[in-house]
Amino acid sequence: MKPVQDIRTGNVDSILDELLTFFIEDLIEKKEVSEVGWRSVSDLRISKKDVDHLKDYKLIETDNESDKIRIDFKNSMSAKRNSVLKTKLMQADYFIDNKKIISEDEKRIENSIKILKDVSKMSADKSIMIVDLVAIGLWRMMDITGMSAESERIFTAGYSPKKWSILSHKSIQKLSIELTRKIQKINSFNDAILRMRKEGFFLDNINITNIDDSDFSKIKEIIDWDIIMNELDENDVVLLGLTWFMVYHLSVSNTLPLMTESSMDISDVIKSTVEDITGKNWDDLIENFKKNIKSLEEKNIYWASFFVTLPEAI
Repeated sequence: MKPVQDIRTGNVDSILDELLTFFIEDLIEKKEVSEVGWRSVSDLRISKKDVDHLKDYKLIETDNESDKIRIDFKNSMSAKRNSVLKTKLMQADYFIDNKKIISEDEKRIENSIKILKDVSKMSADKSIMIVDLVAIGLWRMMDITGMSAESERIFTAGYSPKKWSILSHKSIQKLSIELTRKIQKINSFNDAILRMRKEGFFLDNINITNIDDSDFSKIKEIIDWDIIMNELDENDVVLLGLTWFMVYHLSVSNTLPLMTESSMDISDVIKSTVEDITGKNWDDLIENFKKNIKSLEEKNIYWASFFVTLPEAI
């Protein structure tokens, strides 16, 4: 039997690469696995001799009712030939194994786009207030990330780790309101919740928390809240609040994609929605935010970046 490397003047890999590319393209177009990758030999300009050799080594499959062939994606021999073929076969396996999830994610992304367009429209016609979106978003940010601080400061204030965890969490709603007031007056976190629920937003049964003034003052002192408030400007507050609200709203609506690869699409939609609502460029907002976070770090308030941060979905 003729060595497989000799097929097509030593270029068998290019044939397999071409067939594998067609295979993956068809998978991306959501064809059934039984239908993907088939191409006519005449269109591929591969000789019958080459086809026979590829068949001998079981590197391709043939269709008995036509002159179509496709790569035999189950044969591991192709993956052993070079790293490019190995990577592409892994990609094909990934699409096949996750075909159902990918399809479901596409539906989630479609629903997410519709939901965020509705948010943008409601904001534009004033049926919802940006200040409410921001307040809820900032609460979600600190609720997810948790309140970080130096251990020595916590202990010096007389708090155990457990008590700090409980009280700092209770302080989040008041902190979010204080930060939101940098952009507009708002009476309470409960006001924002009630207005948003009135407009039909499901807010995952958020419970209103209370904390006494003494503990609240201590917590603000421990995390240097006044300095953090001073360094963050209105653009930062809106950026953080809107992005976190959108991710939260999509989460409770069960429209966030499950696969990491799909998150890029959601990220782009969120960014464009922020630009639509604010009328400002996303990159400019990000650069401004990074600058102010760096300023906090230069003041040795490094813990701020742990709970004043953008969502992972961005």
